[in-house]
Amino acid sequence: MGEKSKDMIIKIQSLLEEKKAALEEIYELTLGQKNDIENNEGENLHGFIDKKQVEIDKIKKIDEDFEEAAKLLKEELQIESFESISVADYPEFKNIKDLITDIMDLARSIMELEEQNKIKVQNLIDDIKKDIKMVNSGQKFLKAYDKPNINISGIYIDSKK
Repeated sequence: MGEKSKDMIIKIQSLLEEKKAALEEIYELTLGQKNDIENNEGENLHGFIDKKQVEIDKIKKIDEDFEEAAKLLKEELQIESFESISVADYPEFKNIKDLITDIMDLARSIMELEEQNKIKVQNLIDDIKKDIKMVNSGQKFLKAYDKPNINISGIYIDSKK
């Protein structure tokens, strides 16, 4: 394996470590989001979403760089995919394969947590809708009893003839 290939492997490994760190941050933010939903009824959701978007943007850039480096490395080694690489032939790839596995597991965990959060937020929204409906019907009920009597302003004079 040439020096160019080793440099590309180091770059790919570095990019995967960056992606893993960004995904770990997203996981932590998603956990924080879950706690916020449970404790504060989602008052800080926008803050968590904005912070996660920053990490997602980082991941997009990392993925673009990774694709470019992976393409060059595949051409250099004359392979179709990293899955076809034998760790026995190329021991440098063991760490890359481990990082890819960790990233996939982390992404799966984030998706599961996001799904749980989505269900909890939907339940909160449904509860709020029910509360609003009850308030609206209560207001209608009060308005029915709050109507002023139309005949109150009349003056009655009794006169005998």
